[in-house]
Amino acid sequence: MAVDAQAPSRGFLGASFRTCPETGLKVCSQAEALIKVNAVVAVVFLAVGGFFGLLVALTRWPAVHLLPADWFYLLLTAHGADVLLFWIVFFEVAVLYFASAIILNCRLAAPKFAWLAFVLMVVGAVLANVAVLQGESSVMEPLSVSTRSSQVLSGFVATRISRLPSTRPWNNTAPEESRKVVVSGRLWLTGIYVK
Repeated sequence: MAVDAQAPSRGFLGASFRTCPETGLKVCSQAEALIKVNAVVAVVFLAVGGFFGLLVALTRWPAVHLLPADWFYLLLTAHGADVLLFWIVFFEVAVLYFASAIILNCRLAAPKFAWLAFVLMVVGAVLANVAVLQGESSVMEPLSVSTRSSQVLSGFVATRISRLPSTRPWNNTAPEESRKVVVSGRLWLTGIYVK
């Protein structure tokens, strides 16, 4: 999108818009910024995952055999998480912001929550990568609540929770115990009740 020469206009509730000269669509400035940062972070995770994949491929090549077996599986897990999960999720969010704000010609309903969701997604993805590279999770053990994978599970859960719509009310039909934040458990940051 090219930058429009005219000054951005103010819309409903002070939302800043500009008009794209090629398409004529109104572009919300907050949505545009979120589209850009989500797309850039998606490409960064794709590049990091691609680098891990290159290291895995060089390890499988008998002439090179770059990594020992334990690092092979750690990098294979990190490669899978980065390429099959994180880059897709961040790019999907960028496309959803484009489709919802620019194509539908509307502003973001809650830009502060959108930025909070972005920060939570980045923190969750980085925590998951750190946990994998520290050896706390690999493809050799399944990812579930019952495993010993403490931070990687928190990272995946934080990434997925941040994508929940901010307008959806919490389920009030759940028992009171399941809505409490668990401070003593491993998932205290996400607020998930674990028995």
